[in-house]
Amino acid sequence: LIKAVEDQIQSFGQTPAQLLHTPHPHRNSALHLNPLMFSPLREEVCMVHKFYSNSPVVFLAAYTAPSTIPQPGVVSVTANRTLVLSRWNCAAAGNSTTSLHILGDDFDQSLITCSNQFTCPGDNRALIACGYDDWSFRVFAVDTGRLIQAVFGHYGIVTCLAHSGSQSANYCYLASGSGDCTVKLWIYNTRRMLVLGNHGHEAEVTAVSISSELGLVLSGSKGGTCLLHNTRGTLLRQLSTVNPTDNLHPVDVSVNGEQDLRPVTSMFGPVHFVLYHREGYLVTQQGPTQLTLSTLNGKIIHSSDLRRLAATSTYRITAVLFSACGRYLLIAGSDGVVWVLRCHNLAPVHDFPRCDAPVRSLALSSDQHYVLVGLETGSLVVFYIDFGHWHHEFQERYAA
Repeated sequence: LIKAVEDQIQSFGQTPAQLLHTPHPHRNSALHLNPLMFSPLREEVCMVHKFYSNSPVVFLAAYTAPSTIPQPGVVSVTANRTLVLSRWNCAAAGNSTTSLHILGDDFDQSLITCSNQFTCPGDNRALIACGYDDWSFRVFAVDTGRLIQAVFGHYGIVTCLAHSGSQSANYCYLASGSGDCTVKLWIYNTRRMLVLGNHGHEAEVTAVSISSELGLVLSGSKGGTCLLHNTRGTLLRQLSTVNPTDNLHPVDVSVNGEQDLRPVTSMFGPVHFVLYHREGYLVTQQGPTQLTLSTLNGKIIHSSDLRRLAATSTYRITAVLFSACGRYLLIAGSDGVVWVLRCHNLAPVHDFPRCDAPVRSLALSSDQHYVLVGLETGSLVVFYIDFGHWHHEFQERYAA
């Protein structure tokens, strides 16, 4: 028996002690977690809510699982820096309560308000905002709008924020990008403690994303550079970017028998969004409509100009969002249409009814069944979505 165990360890690695007593549970798709997944709603448009200020809704955060947080709700921020908290109550119809708070008036006037300037950790208790002319970012209580703390550390206007997902609502990483061309990493808990600073950009940092699971910080700048650091501050690589005017095509010259995609050139234009998924996908938006999907090693999987999806030549992407399973990507733009794309090839699989105004922000509910859409006119639209419609495991079930 000892010899057999030693051979197993040598060939396959050491087996966790728990598996010697209890077998590992069957690993199903994340879509199995919802028992009502095969009872979809008949209408895609669930609700339309209008804010009184008529200011564009530039940021949305939906934490709607009552089992994980005490007070589920939707946090919204409008372009005039008004914080709106709407309680999420699945049992009520038209009785949701909202509270409004102003985030201050000392913002830098040259900075266009966008979703990258706000982030909300997963407990719905605090909103973190940047863009202040004193080079700080600030933490506000969502319920009362009270300023909890102003955090300093940059030598320029803080232009973007992101937080890592964490099982503990009181602890996560926080990344901040600034006009001083640096990205700083903080620990968000009772003390906002600076961990390190990431360098390497030569222009203003415009977008940042962080993963505590992968230990990575992805950042993009106005100069078009995308850098990948680890959480210890080491620069790992600069991601290859594609000029939107270039066409990708496979060539026969390859390494180890694999096709390469050429040309791979520098992108001309700012980086608007950077996203990651724990499965190892990195998504960057260069220019108004160019999306590039890469691996953690910086290899380009697919790049596509999504202007072909729009009805107008002035189309630009204004919101990008991963689904929880990582198989789908939600995008929205200035034409008011929300698209669902397959992640591996950026192919469109579904589009929602056109809204009456350009889309400024997107969010998914915790159960991944509702898409919240913030519009230029200050309206909030809620769509019903069922990712199982396009999942290969459930095609027969839906066809029946």
